[in-house]
Amino acid sequence: MAERMEIRAPEYEADCSAVLSYWYADVGDPVEVGDDLLDYETDKATVTLEATVTGKLSEVLVQEDGVIEPGMLLGYIDTP
Repeated sequence: MAERMEIRAPEYEADCSAVLSYWYADVGDPVEVGDDLLDYETDKATVTLEATVTGKLSEVLVQEDGVIEPGMLLGYIDTP
């Protein structure tokens, strides 16, 4: 039975705004531990978030150019 794993924005500085700039995978695409999942941009840098599990990107909750906050739920990966 597949387990649904959350993709959350890291806990970066709360007073720093961030925008999700790019998803490397589309819904339904397989991902492996260490694969680049998404980029987000803060006032100070562009950061790449990597997959922490192997599975399939099953849902995207924040689209590209969407504003994100620390700890925000961004999507899900279904694991085998």
